[in-house]
Amino acid sequence: MRRRFVGRTGAGKSTLALAGGIIRVLQNGKTIEKGAVSLTVIREGTLTAERARSIRDRNAEAVGDGDRYFAAALSLVLHSRSPMVPTFRSDARLFLVRGKESGKVKAWFGGGADLTPYYLFENDIKEFHATYLHILISSL
Repeated sequence: MRRRFVGRTGAGKSTLALAGGIIRVLQNGKTIEKGAVSLTVIREGTLTAERARSIRDRNAEAVGDGDRYFAAALSLVLHSRSPMVPTFRSDARLFLVRGKESGKVKAWFGGGADLTPYYLFENDIKEFHATYLHILISSL
């Protein structure tokens, strides 16, 4: 039997049209016992003085209190039915800030992926990381 992702859509309480998320779950599949995909988006936020200071301290970037931002995060977790297949986790994040004074946009992108094995096989680790590195390098 073919399984489908099911889930819900949520929105931020104070700004329904400007922030929200989608979660989809896949359960009891033939190969994937349980998997989840989550997308969260903030379309129009305003940096607080504390958040702007935190960004400046980490990145030495000129951002300030009251600057507007957009943020998005996509997460994926897959648990295989077989304990011989590791759990896969991946996420990607995007953060954009538009300067209140300058109007210039600064962007940060991050994320990663990993495997959580139940039984450790050295060749699986090497192949996963080699393949992941090849994908990253070929996309540059």
